[in-house]
Amino acid sequence: MVRIRALLILALLLVPLVGPVMPAHAATIPISEVDEAIRLGVEAVYRAVRPVDTSFSKYVMPDHPSPTISIAYNGKLYVPGSFFDPGDSIYKTELVKVSNNMVAWRYYFNIDDDDDYDVVIYAELTNIDYNIDRLYIYIDKAEYNIDVYVGAYSPYKYFNVGQGWSTTIDINDWNKYKFHSARYVARHSTRIAAWLLEDEGASYTASKLHNLMNGCGYTYDVYAPIFGRSTSYPDDFFTRDATWLGNGYSCLPWTLSKYSYFLNYPYKSRMYIFDAFSSYTYHAALRAWEEAPLANLLKAMHLLDKYGASRASEAEQLIAQVIEDGKWDGYGIKYASIDAGYVASGYHTGPEIPYGYAGYPVYLNAALLAALVKYYQVTGDRWIAGNDILYMADRLAGILVKLQWKYEHKTPWGYVRLALFRGWWPAAYEIGSLISKSSAWGIIDTLTHTADNVAGILAKVGIDFPSEALRPMPSEWPFAIVNSESTILAIQALKLYRQLGREPIDPISDVIAGFDGIFVESGGGGYAAIGGSHGGETSDDGRWIVASALVPGLSGDAWHYQYAKFKFNLESSGYYKLRIASMVSYNGKDSYGSSAYVYLVVKLLNAYGNVVAQVEKLVDHVDENTLFNKAKAVTVELDTGYLTSGTYYVEIGLKVVADNSPISWEGVWINGKVVNDEIVIAQ
Repeated sequence: MVRIRALLILALLLVPLVGPVMPAHAATIPISEVDEAIRLGVEAVYRAVRPVDTSFSKYVMPDHPSPTISIAYNGKLYVPGSFFDPGDSIYKTELVKVSNNMVAWRYYFNIDDDDDYDVVIYAELTNIDYNIDRLYIYIDKAEYNIDVYVGAYSPYKYFNVGQGWSTTIDINDWNKYKFHSARYVARHSTRIAAWLLEDEGASYTASKLHNLMNGCGYTYDVYAPIFGRSTSYPDDFFTRDATWLGNGYSCLPWTLSKYSYFLNYPYKSRMYIFDAFSSYTYHAALRAWEEAPLANLLKAMHLLDKYGASRASEAEQLIAQVIEDGKWDGYGIKYASIDAGYVASGYHTGPEIPYGYAGYPVYLNAALLAALVKYYQVTGDRWIAGNDILYMADRLAGILVKLQWKYEHKTPWGYVRLALFRGWWPAAYEIGSLISKSSAWGIIDTLTHTADNVAGILAKVGIDFPSEALRPMPSEWPFAIVNSESTILAIQALKLYRQLGREPIDPISDVIAGFDGIFVESGGGGYAAIGGSHGGETSDDGRWIVASALVPGLSGDAWHYQYAKFKFNLESSGYYKLRIASMVSYNGKDSYGSSAYVYLVVKLLNAYGNVVAQVEKLVDHVDENTLFNKAKAVTVELDTGYLTSGTYYVEIGLKVVADNSPISWEGVWINGKVVNDEIVIAQ
């Protein structure tokens, strides 16, 4: 039996309209919008921080905005989310309804230790206008009269109320500081909030935040490189206990007395739970973190900050690995892989397990933006592994600007208007209209949620964890889709990007031309050896191009070139530059001895069809003898020379080549897509 090897190349090119002199490109975002996003974000962080002790010497950063509603009964305060209660026996929360301008939910409390919930509170948060949300509270059920506390900082208090009681509170700019989660986040949010505010000149407030972290033994933080704070750190700080555990969870203060001026309880990181379970589990979790793309980006920035250009090549390799493993697609990275052997034993023995995140994580893509900016600032090099990192940075910055919650935003429940979230960022997003999502920890989400569910099932059948230290915490508010960690990192990434003086690309607006670029022609052609094939297609409006080439059998080659051509009128004479910025993604399987090539071709022609200037840029030469899935940001810049006014044509094409080899009999294939996000002809 003869095994037939085949080499197939398929690529897609989307082409926007082209125009002269002035840029015709994907819509850009004015620098003023970047500045406004930073301003709103810093303002949101500054409003959120609050004291955690009666001496006002230590401050904390809450997890998220929240209309937290607590109750007091028989001298005890019940604050949503503050229970180590895997079985929901004491407390639970339920999302009831989400509409365009309203979120409704319920709290359930068991305050007498029996088998049912004694108090059920229904609440609605309704948006009134750009600045006001109206909170409505109604007691559905109360077996006992209770006190109701609303907010976490100087809360509103209502005493001795019962079933059927209700109240309404308008949340506005004057009292919004009250409405953040009682849950605060020490590592990492409190420390990085301190650095952010410190850099903004709020040194007094920052010192209070530092006091909490220093007092509990958090000597280091993994996000320090993003804020330029790791130059004095040892290189192994990423896995030290002083980074992750400090002096332990018990060191973090709680202020949940019914007489408290502020309500605070610390978020319980899974690292504390892993450590409480066993030393092995904790160190395996650290090794899993080391395998994550975030770790590579932070390590790269640490090397650049501490050692500068002398360690830039190592930083470049770390960033390149993240881009490739993360499958950069023009909207961010959302994939990774983990060496199971390293997690289990500390040795890189495999297998390598790929996984995807539930959306594009904001914290991860903010770190990617920061790493790209820092690498460019240190090296002056805009290319990493064939990727134009300035173009990538423009897109990431545009995504972060558009993703910030300002008033109305798209969520998994549709468009929602809320003033409470203004200035904050979600944990994750999806492409298109940039839908905000509440979580995106990928395999970590899967593992921890599974553990929580198992704990809940065991608790409901009477089997509880022997130690409270092993129990997770429930949600405080079911509509908490923004959070402080993502928010602070997004602000800092935009601040770093702002130093470049560039305008971000709007990732969700249609590609614009604004001139008289007219699609006039498409075509293509190629060659294939006997038994092979080639082909291509251009859409009716010239927006996309497909090209393919296939070689079956033992020898021979195939190639195909497919293009779209646009006509425009150049109004004035002068020297011009043609710039094409493209996203190229491709996947497939190559075989030993064989290879495939993908080229982006750009031509400028005069009115008679003669070529004035052209470039054929190699996107990639695939020769890996393995399955692959890659993406690159590719920029082509072409000096046109002196052009007189008149009619010209721009031809944008895709050339694919299947280079057959008689060495291997294995099947070979490649699929690809090229999207042009920017076409500029400017003086």
